[in-house]
Amino acid sequence: MRNLWLILRFEFSRQIIRRGYAWITFGVPIIALAIFFLLRAISSIPAEADTAPSSDAEAPISSISENSLFAPMGFVDHSGLLGTVPTLIRFASSEAALEALHKGEISAYYVIAADYLQTGKIDVFFERFNLGSINHLPIQWALLNALLRQTELSPRLLALLQAQELSFVLKAISEGAAQVTEDTNFILAYVFAILLIFTVFITSGYLTQSLAEEKENRIVEVLLTSSRPRDLLFGKFLAMNALGLLQMIAWIGTAIFILTQLAGSLPDLSGLRLEFSRIAVLAIYFVLGYLFFGACNAIIGALARNFRESTQLSAVIILPAMIPFYLAVTFINTPNAPLPVVLSLIPITSPLAMTLRASITEVPLGELLLSMALLGSAIIALVWLAARLFRVSLLLSGQQPKLLDVLRLVRERV
Repeated sequence: MRNLWLILRFEFSRQIIRRGYAWITFGVPIIALAIFFLLRAISSIPAEADTAPSSDAEAPISSISENSLFAPMGFVDHSGLLGTVPTLIRFASSEAALEALHKGEISAYYVIAADYLQTGKIDVFFERFNLGSINHLPIQWALLNALLRQTELSPRLLALLQAQELSFVLKAISEGAAQVTEDTNFILAYVFAILLIFTVFITSGYLTQSLAEEKENRIVEVLLTSSRPRDLLFGKFLAMNALGLLQMIAWIGTAIFILTQLAGSLPDLSGLRLEFSRIAVLAIYFVLGYLFFGACNAIIGALARNFRESTQLSAVIILPAMIPFYLAVTFINTPNAPLPVVLSLIPITSPLAMTLRASITEVPLGELLLSMALLGSAIIALVWLAARLFRVSLLLSGQQPKLLDVLRLVRERV
């Protein structure tokens, strides 16, 4: 245990001062923060010529500038509240808006029901998800302006005005059928999936690189004179995982800070409702997935004779692990179908698959517990196998390991 702790501390202190690691971990967040504060300082410079409102114009509650990055959107108003909205295209009926959507004239459209004042909900229809599908700022301010223009404010109107957000229900249109998702929760699927991919396939590679370099330079033979192979591997495994998590904490902390500062000016971000139970599930699978793929990288590092071989073997893990990401549309439309359920139980695909499902729908507790148990068991088995393979690879030093020889030596107590 003492040797394991010494190896962990040495590897952590050696890797953290590397220029490449320090630049990616601390340099990128510092640059992002510098750019953010610079842009905020520039945007805060007053423009006196543009601040005087027109007396005969319908002055909005907040200044809205059309973002050219968003495709045009339309709206159908059955409530009679809205007039002309500058950044949106008005349609007389849902059929006309749907036809324009199919022709590609608009990217999405809102339907404001006749009972909007009672329900407070707006339907958003789109064919495929894009950033324009969540740009609710124009319609939000237009509705608030319309409500304020009412001569008599009922208690229901006051409640709507005091609400911090409007409630949108997004509906995906496929061959005339509407499939409903709960607000914009599926955005979390992409965020957590991309975050897990970056964490696993960038930071966990430090372990593979370290083992391969020491094998190639034959430094590992010197280290083994004072330490057991198991302690050497586990020490490196824990150190590299700690380095990867530190890198993610720096990136996530920076992103959360910037998004928190922007939440007041971007209502779409503040409108995302994040449930604690959902975030807890995603966090658990993030850690389990990180450990699982870290153990896989340990096996690759134990078998590979040099760094080039380790990068080639990594494809064996990357390709099957990315299957849920390739099938993201299936997960969004039918998260409880047999294929997503099966992929969320298989250890190599469950981190991404369960992340996608949990971001979109409520996963049954039994499936969650079974998936976590299978993934946890796989992590324990892979760590044990990595230790055995590392010992075997040292016995076969300088030789191309054959599968039969590896299996035989793993079964034997060598």
